[in-house]
Amino acid sequence: MKTRRSSLNSIILIFIAPLVYVFNASDILAQGRLTPPGAPSPTMKTLSQIEPRTPISTLPYTISSSGSYYVTANLTGSAGNNGIIVNADNVDLDLQGFSLIGAPSSGNGIYVNGQHLNLRIHDGTILNWASFGVNGTNANYGQIDDLRVFNYTNGGIVVGNGNNIVNCIVYNNGTTGTGNGITAGDMCELKDSKVIASGATGIAMGNYGVIADCLSVSNFYGAGFQLGDDNTVVNCTAAHNFYPGGLVVGNNCTLIGCTVSSQEQNLYITHGIVTANNCTIKNCTTDFNDAGIYTGDSCNVIECTANDNSINAGTGIVVGNFCKVRGCVANNNEYGGISTINACYVADNLAIGTLLASPDIYNNGTNSVVVNNMIETNFFFGGNGNSKTANAYGTIETIGTLNTDKNPQGNYTH
Repeated sequence: MKTRRSSLNSIILIFIAPLVYVFNASDILAQGRLTPPGAPSPTMKTLSQIEPRTPISTLPYTISSSGSYYVTANLTGSAGNNGIIVNADNVDLDLQGFSLIGAPSSGNGIYVNGQHLNLRIHDGTILNWASFGVNGTNANYGQIDDLRVFNYTNGGIVVGNGNNIVNCIVYNNGTTGTGNGITAGDMCELKDSKVIASGATGIAMGNYGVIADCLSVSNFYGAGFQLGDDNTVVNCTAAHNFYPGGLVVGNNCTLIGCTVSSQEQNLYITHGIVTANNCTIKNCTTDFNDAGIYTGDSCNVIECTANDNSINAGTGIVVGNFCKVRGCVANNNEYGGISTINACYVADNLAIGTLLASPDIYNNGTNSVVVNNMIETNFFFGGNGNSKTANAYGTIETIGTLNTDKNPQGNYTH
């Protein structure tokens, strides 16, 4: 009789036999060619593939070809030299959060030598240079972003046409400085940036530009913003600036949602908002200037507030010929609330609280229409010998007086 062990061995042989057949000698010998098809190729990336940019580790340094460059540490310049010189188109210069530090009698922190296109300079600090922080007068159609420029002499950031300037801070070239904080050419866009305490104008720009969400404060010998024609300015703030005003623009400009306050004066007339002709000023606020808003001809001043303007001959809103002033508040101004010249339309405004017994609405010309305004008692008339009959004034009604047939075009005193 078979034992249990012999029966188990028979079962194991039944399962192992097919495996022996599968791994026969012929299968083991079929391994293909052992000779390699060629020399082995590298499997690791080169340094230029890992970091395809050129490092800058000392100053001065000249960029002479297109490409991407980066600063490796805080770098200090030397007397008589610029820091980084850009002499090529299509350059990306990344400061990587580091600083370019000037020395006494040094030149520009970054200098663009000649006309070059498509430059980007970003992410770092430029300070203590004896000339400009970034001198790119002929740098066109590029971008400056996320820079801090401090303690310059001749100017903070200067660029040519078609550039974007985004999220930059320019601060302090002091009363001995002669340059603007930021200077840009035509067709530029400036956003989310601020200039504080430049020696001249805070932000200067040419024509056909856009400025949004910017701040210009305490610029010693110039305007907060000084702009050319056909610009749009949105949600910007100017305060404690100098002649000729806080926000000064040329022809055909649009200003929306700006705040202008406390422009300084030193025997100069310094207004809050100053425009040339054919401009629109909407939803802006001015206070503690000479005139709060001062325009040329054919302008629209819509839903603005001009209060407490009292420097020199402080007036809330002063417009030229053929202008519209509508829905505005001019309160507590020293020498007048709203002043117009010829052929203006003044409606739906509140002009009260004028100091020194000056007129709340003052027309210095003829052929204007003045209707549906709220004014102070008895301070409502035409000037320079022009009586009310030379203009179209709505009837003057007194609030609180029983009158069932009030003129819907009338003006109201209180």
